This record gives sequence, C-alpha cells and structure tokens, in this order.
Amino acid sequence: MTAPLGFVARAALVSALSLAGSLAMAQTNFSLNLGNTCTDIGASPTTMGQKNTGTCGTVDGFATKVTGWAADTTASATASFTQQWVQNYGSGSGLGVKLTSGTGAIETTSPDHAVDNNQQLEGVLLYFGQAITLKQLAVGWASADSDLSLFAYTGSATSSATTAMSGTKVGGATGTSGIGGSWALVGNYANADNPNGSTTTDTPFGVNAGNVSSSWWFVSAYNSKFGGSCTGTDGNASTSCSNTNNTTSSPTDFFKFLSVAGTYGGGNTQQTPEPASIALVSMGLIGALGLRRRRNATHA
Repeated sequence: MTAPLGFVARAALVSALSLAGSLAMAQTNFSLNLGNTCTDIGASPTTMGQKNTGTCGTVDGFATKVTGWAADTTASATASFTQQWVQNYGSGSGLGVKLTSGTGAIETTSPDHAVDNNQQLEGVLLYFGQAITLKQLAVGWASADSDLSLFAYTGSATSSATTAMSGTKVGGATGTSGIGGSWALVGNYANADNPNGSTTTDTPFGVNAGNVSSSWWFVSAYNSKFGGSCTGTDGNASTSCSNTNNTTSSPTDFFKFLSVAGTYGGGNTQQTPEPASIALVSMGLIGALGLRRRRNATHA
C-alpha cells in the first residue's frame, strides 16, 4: 500500500533536519607542531623593546598567530603582562619567550630563553581565527620543573592580541585568581615535560576536560596566584604544582612549547550543508506545502 503524501513529506522533512543536525555537530581533529610550522618568526631580537608575531601553520584555513608575553614579578607579585619576543627553537623543541622589556639585557642563554617563571612570568598567546577546542599540549624541552597553566579567552570577538590581553596581570583583579581581563583558567598541569627533566620530544598530554572552546589561548609557566587545582600529565606525575618566581636560587619552571591538538567545527562554527541534505530538506518542504494546499482546497 502506498504511503500517503503527507506521511512521506513529514518523514522526508524529519530525516533532512536530522541529517543537517548531524552535519552541524560534526567536529574535525587538528594538530600543529609549532616548531615545524612557525617559519616567519625570524632571528633573535637585537635591541630592547622589540616584539614580534609568528604565523604557525593553519587550522581549517585560518592562520595560527603566536606572540610572547611576560609579567615582571620581581617588580610586583601581581604585575601586568606585556608583549615580548617569541622565539622558535625548531621541531624538536618548540617556542620560547625572550624578554625585551625592562632594565636588563635581552635573554639569550639557557634556560631563561624558554617559557619560564624565573623572576618574570612568561607565556605564549595563540590565536586560531575561529573558536577551537584545545585537547592536547606537548612540551619539547624542559629544565628543572615544567608546571604550566592554560587559559581561554572569554571576551568579545577580536583579532588583536593587545585587545585580548588587555587588563591581564598575575592573579587577576584579586591577586589570587587567574590572570584577569577576559580570561578563564582552564587548568594547571604538573610536570608537562614527561618524564620530568627529559630533553627529548614528549608525548602530548590531555587538557581541557570541560571542552571549553575559544579563538584565543594562553599557555604560561605556572604561578600559585592563578588559583585552581593541579592535574598530573600522566599516571606517574605529581599532582602538585609549584613556583618560586621571585628568586633565582630555587628551582623554577622552564619549558619550550612544542605542539597543540584539538577540534574545530560542530558547535564552534557554522558548517555548510551538503547538497544531499539540501535536496532532502527541499523535498520535505515541497511535500508539506503541497499537503497544506490540498487541505485548504478541501475545506474551501
């Protein structure tokens, strides 16, 4: 027995909407080795005050931009972040930050040219051009300890690093929580270089259990004023994060930031429906419209 036109139309419409919804929720995985893809950073800075922006490959056609930032915690325990020089040390090491502000000389020697919390608290800012969900990080080189923190931008859309980092300082507005501005602490992670002290490329570790998505992400050396709990990066890692950022005589965190991985699409961005789903939606709508006209004619 042939199904009534109204039933076919409704079934087609429901199937089309279901398919379109599945397509809209689809997510795509990505990974970037920052040491491999940051090809335009250039040589080391030559004068104080220099700062730069690097391009580190693309995700879904959007260029990934990186910059280096630091807060002078010797001057103030809740110092503000200012842009510095981000340096690429290659595919096996990754990115470090060289200080180019203040009264000292440009950082050139190991381990201070890494991302660290030795007197100044340093971090790398990443901009993906669209909302992405970071799920893994990796450190390529480390010295002493390697505890780090991850932050996601929650403010109004912007493509300006200066705007995104506006109002940020160690400990945020209260001096005891996050970095303030329009940023949320995603997590603190102990011993990111795994095993601790290794100088070889390490296996990426999981982050962002809450699946936060953002177009801007900030990866910094750990500071206790960020607040929040501390998570180990593997089964053997300590879940205790520590820093002694105001002295050069105690162990601190030094690492070079190697790679990121995560997802984009789904709930993060709009996707264009495939032709098949468009045709199915059209068939359902045409059938529903025809059924309505037939009913109106019957009752006229």
